[in-house]
Amino acid sequence: MAKAFDFEEFKALKISDYKSTYCKIANLKKAKAALFLTEYALTTATVKCIMIPFKKYAEATKAYKQLKSDKEHPLNKVALATIVVDTEGPENCLKVELKAGNLTAEKLLNKSKVFTKKLVKMNLEVITGTPEEEESTDTTATSTADANDPSVAATGSEEGNDAETPTITPEERAVHHKRLKDLTTFFDKLSNMS
Repeated sequence: MAKAFDFEEFKALKISDYKSTYCKIANLKKAKAALFLTEYALTTATVKCIMIPFKKYAEATKAYKQLKSDKEHPLNKVALATIVVDTEGPENCLKVELKAGNLTAEKLLNKSKVFTKKLVKMNLEVITGTPEEEESTDTTATSTADANDPSVAATGSEEGNDAETPTITPEERAVHHKRLKDLTTFFDKLSNMS
């Protein structure tokens, strides 16, 4: 069993130590989830946005619940998210899908400008997922999305997810969405021909 995340030790970090420990691309590529905290007070400074990456989603969920129960930081300034590092394009991109917490995508993007440019040196892309049931004891990642998102039809309903259901990454969701859009366009053209 993994030990609980030590927020006191984390707060004691200097920005340079944080950058060398948590912001390396190799470490971020291994991470599957992260906690995003805005207006977080480290011992040496208060930062507008900071991210704590985790290799497993279950570890991030456990730290989120610990943060929530300890009232360590206001929940409207916290987000639990899945993350993917995309190194394919001309610039590296950190793709984030919000899963829990009250921090909105807009607030995260506004607060994270210094964080993304100076610390992780990547662009940030935020996808808003449906927040998980906070009462749920299931700590596995589930595929959730907006109810209006047509790609949900291909992934199944939220209630049908269990531990064996694979997680859909933001890239896979984008591919599903594009395919669905292409199909819709095709059927529209086909109906106009008759």
